[in-house]
Amino acid sequence: MKNIAVIDLINSFQIYSDDDTWNQFARLTQIYVDLADYTRNAVSLNTDQRIPVMRPIFMDFEYDNAAYDIVSIQYCYIYTIELIL
Repeated sequence: MKNIAVIDLINSFQIYSDDDTWNQFARLTQIYVDLADYTRNAVSLNTDQRIPVMRPIFMDFEYDNAAYDIVSIQYCYIYTIELIL
């Protein structure tokens, strides 16, 4: 007999568990909706030109030495050429 994990819905944290989480979820959902057309175009570009939608900065700025500075931009990525995360 296999063990089946039981989810404790009473004690588990849900997005509606507190107002702050609910508000953050609503804000991030709106960002996702606002970026839908942008993402669709980025994926189309990826399909046509084989350029990753989300990529490290040095892929677009290959001649800029700062783009290779792993310490200062370790967690920076480009979401197409217009948006740096």
